[in-house]
Amino acid sequence: MGKQKKNSNYATEKRAQVKNEKEKAEQVRKKKKLLVSILIPTVSVLLLIGLIVGLGSCYGWFYKNPNSDLEITHHASIKIEGYDETLHVELYGKAAPTTVNKFVSAAKNGKYNGTSFFKMIEDVMACGGDYLDMNEIGANIKGEFSENNFDNPVKHVRGTISMEKTGTKNSDPSKFFIVMDTSDEITERFDGKYAAFGTVIEGMEIIDEIVKNTQKGENGDVSYAHQPKIESISIHDAH
Repeated sequence: MGKQKKNSNYATEKRAQVKNEKEKAEQVRKKKKLLVSILIPTVSVLLLIGLIVGLGSCYGWFYKNPNSDLEITHHASIKIEGYDETLHVELYGKAAPTTVNKFVSAAKNGKYNGTSFFKMIEDVMACGGDYLDMNEIGANIKGEFSENNFDNPVKHVRGTISMEKTGTKNSDPSKFFIVMDTSDEITERFDGKYAAFGTVIEGMEIIDEIVKNTQKGENGDVSYAHQPKIESISIHDAH
């Protein structure tokens, strides 16, 4: 009887041991399954992020704003009535010194405050400034562009700010325009013929919105009652 009891206890212990090992194996299997369920989506997200970053890098490699490496001498902030956001503009004093100096001087003296955007052509440009010359911004200046024998490297692409002109050789500091798009048509129309002097680096969506929502005539002229008003243009040192 003692031997039979001993064998019975051994069998019970053996079954308990097997059961315990099975439970441990099941726990390990569940942990592995959980780890895999976490790792697969995590790796997928990381691969997607890497793909997006890679594509962004490729885009930056193949397309680069031609004005991004120009020397910056000032920053301008343009506040438009009805918008909390502000346009931030880099001004290239080395590329167009007379144009930038005139713009900066007029802005610091508040000459653009209260002026407006008075002409808009969708996908081309938005013209702003003192179109009635009410603020007496000053006399015309030499046009700093190649057709006037001046080497100005600033290209007319989306966001470029450029001076309007009077006649064929002079720029009109009372009026400027912001380019809406990057295209061969715009390049041919403006490069070498107008004094580009800066780039909007933040806030172009505001220009998109006012051009889209403003009532315009057939040639893009905006009646005074519908002209988006420029509250202020302030100047800051480059940083």
